[in-house]
Amino acid sequence: MKPFRISGLMVAMLACSNSWAVPESASVGTPAHAGATTYAVHDLGSVQGGASHARAINGRGQAAGYAVFNVNGGMRPALFELGKLPLPIHTDGPGEANGLNDDGEVVGYYMRGDSRQAFLWRRHELRLLLSPIGGPSEASAINNRSEVVGWFEVAPGVRHGFYYYKGRLIDLGSWGGISSQATGINKKGDIVGFRQVAVNGIMVTQGVLMLQGQKPRLIRPPKDFDNMLPNSINESGDVAGKMWSSSRRFDFETSAFATRDGQVVNLQRPGCCFGTAGVALNKKGVVVGYNFDRNGDPHENLTLWHPKQGQVGLSGLGRDQGWYQLTEGNDISNDGVIVGAGVQWPRDFFPHALMLVPRRP
Repeated sequence: MKPFRISGLMVAMLACSNSWAVPESASVGTPAHAGATTYAVHDLGSVQGGASHARAINGRGQAAGYAVFNVNGGMRPALFELGKLPLPIHTDGPGEANGLNDDGEVVGYYMRGDSRQAFLWRRHELRLLLSPIGGPSEASAINNRSEVVGWFEVAPGVRHGFYYYKGRLIDLGSWGGISSQATGINKKGDIVGFRQVAVNGIMVTQGVLMLQGQKPRLIRPPKDFDNMLPNSINESGDVAGKMWSSSRRFDFETSAFATRDGQVVNLQRPGCCFGTAGVALNKKGVVVGYNFDRNGDPHENLTLWHPKQGQVGLSGLGRDQGWYQLTEGNDISNDGVIVGAGVQWPRDFFPHALMLVPRRP
């Protein structure tokens, strides 16, 4: 997912605010159909009235992402928890948290000058995960064994996926491509990511699966697709992400996918939207992400794909409680709790981190 970009005007507006936003919640339901899950929508809060965004959730109900407030650079990685104020992670420059585990360890990146640097935050201590040549790096995910994956620059403009554990950073190589990135890791240590290769003069993104103890292998997209970007892997080794054709006209013309029983499944409902993207999935194979609507300036809409119910749009939840639109689903726990972001305009122009908690019968 692309981070929310903060303009100079927006930062200036944030600097005028000195209040901490207290989280709110609303009980709402999904669009009606038999057996539909209902949710409580919780605002995870913000700092000084600025934007916030949740990108990952752990088994304890904590979320990680970022908060924007009146500080140099405007944006810091942050931890969120229901009923509590967001906890900024104090880095030297702006950054985001991409993942966390059940021990509350957080990974992501922050800017050191002009260079993006991967970090691991553990018990209020920050550790940099540096490229061997001193270039940019970013941590994408962490599991409950404290294994971290991400990417670092090995030469100007060339990236390799990395694996980090107990102080040792391992170069995963290019996986046979020009560049590579590791995007997810499950509790067993299975890794997913992608490589970039030139095919007939066109740069193509190819999904890569690296199961524990096995050599990396390509994830083959179905017919009519030649690009694939996996974002997440669950404990069964199933993968979710997005795929597209090199012939597409616009960047948002992608289709969400998941692997089931070793087969790649196109999750996008025919005719639903400009495009979709799967961002995460849980052990039950439920995928969350977003779709683009058909307006002239497409909006992101929080979307869920259930193995049996198919595609379910959740972007309209909470409108009677002040939510204008739920824009992104970025992670889902094994209990079905979803984290992401939404907008409460006109009450608040900026997106807020949110949590959707299923209501039990």
